[in-house]
Order: sequence, then C-alpha cells, then structure tokens
Amino acid sequence: MNSRFISNRWNCGTQIRPVRVNWTIGSKAQERQTLPTISIAVEEGMEDVVPGYLEKRRAEIPVYRRALQAADFEAISRLAHKMKGTGTGYGFEKLTELGAALETVAKDSDAPATAKYLDELALYLESVELRYPNSPG
Repeated sequence: MNSRFISNRWNCGTQIRPVRVNWTIGSKAQERQTLPTISIAVEEGMEDVVPGYLEKRRAEIPVYRRALQAADFEAISRLAHKMKGTGTGYGFEKLTELGAALETVAKDSDAPATAKYLDELALYLESVELRYPNSPG
C-alpha cells in the first residue's frame, strides 16, 4: 500500500504525513508498515469532547470484530449507523462515510465487504492525529 493511494482516499482537507508503526489488520500482524498520519483540526470549543469520541470509536473495533465473527450483522449495523450519524459532527467526515458503508454491507449480511470496511475503519482510526487550535503544525 503506498501513501499516495491512502492520501487520495482519505483526502478530506486534512494534513497527511507518513509514520512508522506496528499495526494489525484482521488477524495478520504487519511489522513496521508505513501508515499515514491524518491530522484532523479540532474545532475550538470541542477540545474536551473530540478525544473521548475518537477513543470510543477505537474501542468499538474489537466489538465490531466479535460481531462479525458471530455473524451478528444487526449489531454491526447499529454501531455503524451511530457512527454515520455522529462522525461529521465531531469533525470526522470519513467516519460518517465509513459508517454509511458499513451499515449498508451489514444490512446485506455481506461478511467479506464488512471485513473490508472494518479493516479500513481500523486503519483510519489508528492513523488519526488531533491538531488543536493555537497549537503549532
């Protein structure tokens, strides 16, 4: 995966720079892969709520994965619907897009497509870096 492909897919007015990290997609551990850092500007007045929102979405990844293993597409659809409805309000347009996609494929009980979007969601959440008002960068 090259950074040009990722930056084109995730270009939504954010700053992107590559970083080196360890990460996992699905059950395959990838050692020292380059992930982009997606810098999201936190709106003034939202500094206290955005980090918690982002952490809750990150904590849902294992919940999504367990639901997919159990073929519980209704649970996936519910979580995705919630993310679709809240993402943009917290400054994460990509979460709204991914929530809509996950909700659609979950309603179709499409396990391969659900796994694909879940991997994309996990990668996106791992790559997000918050940028605060009046901070350098």
